[in-house]
Amino acid sequence: MTSAHPTVLLCRQRPPRWLRRGGGVLLLLVAAGLAAGTATAGLPALLGAGFFALAGIWWAFAARISARLDAHTLTLAAPLWRRRLPREQISQVRVEPDSGLNPGLLNWPVLRTGGLIRLNMGGRTAVSFSAGGRRYQFVLDRPQLARQLAQALRG
Repeated sequence: MTSAHPTVLLCRQRPPRWLRRGGGVLLLLVAAGLAAGTATAGLPALLGAGFFALAGIWWAFAARISARLDAHTLTLAAPLWRRRLPREQISQVRVEPDSGLNPGLLNWPVLRTGGLIRLNMGGRTAVSFSAGGRRYQFVLDRPQLARQLAQALRG
């Protein structure tokens, strides 16, 4: 069975290995601390430990951002966030060098600042574009893939 709108391009970006492992270990350490506290805190600490353990495993193995472009829609997705943009609204597409870091203490995958929505899991190149009155940045580790995405968005 084929889709009515086949995917033209799919770009996925995971955090760098050091961040996946470091973030996963940090969450598992919090889980271990909560599990150790179950003797005094009981069920709430055990539930918290389970939550942080699952979050650590998810972060280490499954967390990612993605951009899926088909004939009519660009779908941007990140942990706990998704946006569908009509392709005809996309304009002012640029490819820019990027540090891979977000401003601030936490480097959360989706950052909103003013009129900008930035999807970032670490990378060297950002694809920037406008759609629906907002600016978007999608950060990728591979410059060639960023150029490919920008070309597909323009075409």
